Amino acid sequence: MMDQRNLRRALLATGGCAMLLASASPALAAIHPSGTLHLSGYYSGTIKLPPAVDANPACLWAKGFSTTNGHAAVQLSFGTVKLSVNGHEETLPGLQLTFGLGKFGGTEPVQDVVNDNPSKATAGIVYKRDGALTGIATGSSGTVSTAADGTSGSVNAGFAREQNFKMVPGATTISGSWSGCNKAPSIDTF
Repeated sequence: MMDQRNLRRALLATGGCAMLLASASPALAAIHPSGTLHLSGYYSGTIKLPPAVDANPACLWAKGFSTTNGHAAVQLSFGTVKLSVNGHEETLPGLQLTFGLGKFGGTEPVQDVVNDNPSKATAGIVYKRDGALTGIATGSSGTVSTAADGTSGSVNAGFAREQNFKMVPGATTISGSWSGCNKAPSIDTF
């Protein structure tokens, strides 16, 4: 498992928005997101974006803030999913995929979270185990594209696993698209 310092670094690199749904308003669920992502490698399977997770929108976007990765972010929340993890089916509660972007509208290359290049996107995967953030993978290659208004996008990127500040075996490729994202209630939720 990843230690708290490394987890914090990864979350900051993705705009600190790994848990932005916690304070979202159920009224935002009027826009129903949709999308499908295909995962292959260490994590594999197909996951579909639900309309809501715990009465909150499953897809949120925000822009207009400055972090190590830029001024825009998208978070996709899948709730509890079943995936093949290193060849064994596992249930992963609270699965989230977050992108930190320089801006909406266009395609950005995905960088490793230890870099701070604002013209490149960062990406992180987080899930909960026993109520705590316990698993993470970080984007390391590929691209993420978004619409100018932040409500839709696509990804075709490689993700690497990290433990104790070291890259470990277990690459995953994620491809797919989403649409119908809701605006986050405030910048403070990031």
